[in-house]
Amino acid sequence: MCFATGNWTKVIGRKSGTHLKIDQGNPSNGKLCQGDQVRHDIERRFKAIEAFEAALRNVRKEQEPASPARRGRPKKAPPKAERASRGERQQQLYEIIRGSPGITASEIVGQLGADGKEGNAIRAALFKMKKAGRVEVEGKGKYIIVPQA
Repeated sequence: MCFATGNWTKVIGRKSGTHLKIDQGNPSNGKLCQGDQVRHDIERRFKAIEAFEAALRNVRKEQEPASPARRGRPKKAPPKAERASRGERQQQLYEIIRGSPGITASEIVGQLGADGKEGNAIRAALFKMKKAGRVEVEGKGKYIIVPQA
């Protein structure tokens, strides 16, 4: 039966789409009309796509390590270190500089055992203290306490 017309058809000649209506009989030569050819082509492509997707799923399953089944809520991240209260870091730095005048920023960071972002936070606090006039830089990055009047 022709998908396009709904009639039983027989293909005549070499041109696609040329067909002759046959009274509800079976086509004698088994060829498909243009509408049936399109439907057959679409079905064939869908089967190819489904086979490709199935093969792709199998490849992904082989590549991914098996993960344990998760149940319930995800676990919380470990708690971060507590933040210093306002002015606490600067007070700590002030005490270190008062205890050993002429100390460099790198030495302060090393003495506090800080690294990465924490070291940058210490340097920023030193800069703020310098800007506020609590400390001065003497020579090449050596911090000293400014006497308070």
